Amino acid sequence: MDNTIEIKDSKKTYNIQGKKTIALAWVNPNIKKGGVFDILGPNGSGNTPLVRVIAAPL
Repeated sequence: MDNTIEIKDSKKTYNIQGKKTIALAWVNPNIKKGGVFDILGPNGSGNTPLVRVIAAPL
């Protein structure tokens, strides 16, 4: 089965009050065609930025 979505070494940073904050670091999800997946993690772990990275090309 082919990957529908493949992301390699993604990284997202924010500058908050002049301080660099890393939201995502070296995330490598591979989502298979027809597959079901979820994104789990505590608050502040980068769930929303990851969803935005995945949804951006759509």
